[in-house]
Formats: sequence, C-alpha cells, structure tokens
Amino acid sequence: MEFILWGVFRSVFPRKTYRNNYRTLSDMEKVTYLERRRQFKGYKKGWLYFRCKEEGLLKAYKQMFKKESIKSIEAKKNE
Repeated sequence: MEFILWGVFRSVFPRKTYRNNYRTLSDMEKVTYLERRRQFKGYKKGWLYFRCKEEGLLKAYKQMFKKESIKSIEAKKNE
C-alpha cells in the first residue's frame, strides 16, 4: 500500500531538476552569470573580481577578460 501511495506522490510531485542550477555551470558560465548580475544590480566592476576571488574563479575571470580585451583592441583597429 505504501509503495502505491509513494508512486502516486512521485508522479504528482516529481523530483527537482538541477538543469539550471548555478553549481552545475562551468567556470566560464559562472563568470558570465556573475557579470550579468553585476550589470543588473548596478555594482562596480571591482565587485566581479572580488566575487570571483571568493568563489575560486579567478582563472576563468582572467581568461574571459583577456578575450574581451583582445576583441575590443581588434574592434578599435577596424574602425
């Protein structure tokens, strides 16, 4: 009897998925998420650096902004 009730309960209330969970994101996705959050909340640029430092994402942070700086330099050359 309990097994049947448990099966009905599970079909009505399925397990929570972790597809969009922050923990499951890659390091680069976490940094881009934090950057979007920083812009939305209106925080200063230094906030992202210290937040990445707290979470151990400095390597991804440096890679991301190195790529962006190269893109901005190339864009300036093309203008």
